[in-house]
Amino acid sequence: MPPFVAPPRDGATRRRTVAWVLAGVAVLVVCAGGLVGLGGLAVFGTQMIIDQSRAAVTDHLTAVQNGDYQAAYEALCEAERARVSASEFRRSQEARGEITSFTVHEPQITEEIVVPADVVYADSTERRIRFLLEQDTETGEFRVCGEQG
Repeated sequence: MPPFVAPPRDGATRRRTVAWVLAGVAVLVVCAGGLVGLGGLAVFGTQMIIDQSRAAVTDHLTAVQNGDYQAAYEALCEAERARVSASEFRRSQEARGEITSFTVHEPQITEEIVVPADVVYADSTERRIRFLLEQDTETGEFRVCGEQG
C-alpha cells in the first residue's frame, strides 16, 4: 500500500493561477493609469487654452491702452491684418478713445474661442467687447481675429 492516497502535486497549477492573477492586476493598473493620464491631459489642455486666450486679449488691450498700436496690430490674426491695414487699425482705435481700464473674463470655448472683456474709456463709457481668437498654426499662439459687440 503506497504511503499517499493521491500522488503529490508539484504546485505548477497554483503558481500558474497566481501568475495569471498578477498579470491581470498589472494590466488593470496600467489601463487605469492611462485613463487618469488622458483625463489629466484633457483638463490641463483646456486650462492652457483658457490661460493663453485670456493672455492674448490682455496683451492686445494693454498695447492699445499704452498707445502701442503697432504691437496691438501685430497681435491680430493674419486674416484680420489682411482685412485692415495698420493705419486703419490705429485710426479706429484712436476714434474709440483712450482706454482707462479693462477686465478680461473667462473665455467661452465652443467651435470658436470668444473672450469677453469690459473696457472703460476716458469719457467714462463702458463697453463689453467679445474678442474672437484663432490659434496661429505656425507658432501656436492665440491671436485676436475680430470683435463682436
